[in-house]
Amino acid sequence: MSAETEGLRALTRRSVGDVLLEEYVEGSGSYRNPTFDAVIGSDGEVHPVGVGLMDVDETSYRGVTVGLDVLPEPLTGTAVGFGVAVGRVLAQEGYRGWYDVDFVTDRSGRLAPVEINLRLTGPAVAFHLQAALDRLRGGRHFVRTFDRLPLGARLPAGALREHVARTAERCRVLGATLLVTIPTAAFDPVPYLGVAIAARTRRTLEEAKTIVRSANAALGDMFGDLEVSLRAARGPRRRRARPRRSST
Repeated sequence: MSAETEGLRALTRRSVGDVLLEEYVEGSGSYRNPTFDAVIGSDGEVHPVGVGLMDVDETSYRGVTVGLDVLPEPLTGTAVGFGVAVGRVLAQEGYRGWYDVDFVTDRSGRLAPVEINLRLTGPAVAFHLQAALDRLRGGRHFVRTFDRLPLGARLPAGALREHVARTAERCRVLGATLLVTIPTAAFDPVPYLGVAIAARTRRTLEEAKTIVRSANAALGDMFGDLEVSLRAARGPRRRRARPRRSST
């Protein structure tokens, strides 16, 4: 048993009353937030799913990009090696199912693990879409999810479907597929939309992302010339006539 595996097992066996202090690692660079996802089968075997590059805004997960060579090979190798070792320890402890290991890349380009999630994770959406498209269409796809793309205007269900259909067609012409993942906030006070974009190349993925962002932002432009104040909308104020007092 390696020292790495033994250390991981020791961590899983700590009691609730223990306090675990971790060194703070400041993330940096274009590959700041990698993730490794895998599934532990009923037989305890670890089945790697893949690595992805997450979009994390401070402490909030915003989406992920998955696909071939989405990370440089040294980072991929480290993430997979460590992630599989974590999975083997989890399997020995009796865990079965989906899990992931999230990392941060420090200023020197080294990976530091930050957390293990024992559940179906946010990046699982991208991995499932990638697997489905690879199976249906053949070849390999890049998939990028955006959990919170701002909308320039609040849209009811019918208008949202029309907006997405127009935007999806523009993406299709490029060779990209647009899918809605979170439609429920399109009519919120601060509206947004969650989507996934799939394409065969990273360049097409970026071009489709630009189309979606610009289409969402353009919704607000339709109302830019409506400079009507509430007072103007109500019309001029009229003073109510006061009844005359009797002189007697």
